[in-house]
Amino acid sequence: MKPIFFVVLFSSAFALYTQNLEMRIEINRTEFNKHSRESEDTLIITCLFKNAGSESVIFRFSEQYFMLRMNDDNEYGHSHCFRVYPSNYSKIYSVYYERNKEDFFTLGPGENLIYRGDYTVSWLCRGPPPEGDWKLTMSYNREITTEDNYYLVKSYYTDKADSVFLPGAWTGRLSSNAVEFVVK
Repeated sequence: MKPIFFVVLFSSAFALYTQNLEMRIEINRTEFNKHSRESEDTLIITCLFKNAGSESVIFRFSEQYFMLRMNDDNEYGHSHCFRVYPSNYSKIYSVYYERNKEDFFTLGPGENLIYRGDYTVSWLCRGPPPEGDWKLTMSYNREITTEDNYYLVKSYYTDKADSVFLPGAWTGRLSSNAVEFVVK
């Protein structure tokens, strides 16, 4: 009985290892101007993905989950009020309403994928943002479940769309390194 348990344990650990997807983020510079009507200064984020496993991985990257933390946050807890959004605001909603099968990428063992986009840092809460420079740390951290791995198929005759789940798509926690920058 013990040898069978060992084989099952070893094969399940091997299966988890084959699903190893790594992510790293980089930014174009470390100082940005506050976004306003006069300033269109954007943050260019480059996401580097690597399949460190021994089998191909199918995944969909959702860029809505960049997390920001204010480095000199005090008792007011300003960190929860900062958000990173695509500079093209229509992309914010398209993540939920325009999910295509072509949005899923396939990475073979050892292959890399580079994804680059223009973003802006916004203040989400009511009331004025903190005065002075905003020293922020950004990272990506998201649990991807089987419920996240779907695309939409729109009906030819109506506005209705059906969700189609992609079997075998990657699931797990996708986390990146942290990068620091200042918004002046």
